[in-house]
Amino acid sequence: MFEHRKIDFGETKLPRVNVGGKRFYRVNDQLLPSVTTVMSLLSEEGIAKWREEVGEEEANRKARQASSQGNVVHDLCEQYVLNQKPDRFKKSPVHLELFDSIVPILNNRVGHVYGVEERLYSEALGVAGTADLLADFDGVPSVIDYKTSGKPKEKDWIHGYFQQCACYSFAAYERAKLHLPQIVIIITNTTDFEPQIFVERARDWLDPAMETIEKFQEKIAAS
Repeated sequence: MFEHRKIDFGETKLPRVNVGGKRFYRVNDQLLPSVTTVMSLLSEEGIAKWREEVGEEEANRKARQASSQGNVVHDLCEQYVLNQKPDRFKKSPVHLELFDSIVPILNNRVGHVYGVEERLYSEALGVAGTADLLADFDGVPSVIDYKTSGKPKEKDWIHGYFQQCACYSFAAYERAKLHLPQIVIIITNTTDFEPQIFVERARDWLDPAMETIEKFQEKIAAS
């Protein structure tokens, strides 16, 4: 059983709004872009090249498959950390194996839980988003993100993940003075089902995140 410690992050019922194919959150009287949408800037060129190589139809099929897979595994992890019985009914064997590969990490390394699927925003950074898990990891308060993939990742490929979580760390402190100095990215994949764990300091990725946010704002202003 996971021990939950209630943290007041203020207003967290932030409606999602789609503007020009990009996700925004309505915060008070303004629209703040989703952190995920902002960080997609970092992979735009690579994704465009991949789509050209495999073709639009196949790219769309794989994208839908990856999205469904990620959503199922996220939902199962969410239920588990909330001390609920994960709903395994009608889940594919692949999805269940991905989830099951993460469970030992959650059991052995996650301590006090401060938030699950916590919707956060930062007026200072000008972004909003939903953090998978805010909890102690190996005894250190952390922003924890689950990812699924078709193959193992290298650190240089996932800078956007680190920047995304750095934004959540900043927002948690801005909203509730909750200090989450550590970033933990857990990636499980369908090649070997061996999860990778990337641990970083949030402060090391805040400046790069701010640079990406600025580039996104410039792109929006120019469109």
